[in-house]
Amino acid sequence: MKLRDRFGHYQDFELVSITVDPNRDTPEVLKEYVQHRRIDDPKWHFLTGQRDSLYTAAYKYLSSAMEDSLAPGGFLHTEYFVLVDKEGFLRSRADDNGNIIGVYDGTEAQHIRDMIDDIKVLIAEYNLELKKNNKDER
Repeated sequence: MKLRDRFGHYQDFELVSITVDPNRDTPEVLKEYVQHRRIDDPKWHFLTGQRDSLYTAAYKYLSSAMEDSLAPGGFLHTEYFVLVDKEGFLRSRADDNGNIIGVYDGTEAQHIRDMIDDIKVLIAEYNLELKKNNKDER
């Protein structure tokens, strides 16, 4: 995965994948999925939990997840990624027309490139803050 390869060495960088089907995606099933896909990364978390809590979290970050008998697999969900900073805030950007963008379509190469650029900006902000704090401590 491009994101993991590009940013996995940063201390504060982590990936979180959240199931939309907690009845089927138990911790054991997710562990089996990780093993089957050979995902060997302690910074990539696969989460499950109570359905209502998971769906509430999805809505908090401008995504959707719900049961839908007409959708493939019986669930309607987006392929969106969101960028969340270490304080838990959703990060956004303005597009060329000034529209605020808060999600990245994980199926679109340009969106992934945009997210990579935005992660670089976030890392630069944190590094600048760290340098400032270190300078203030002297």
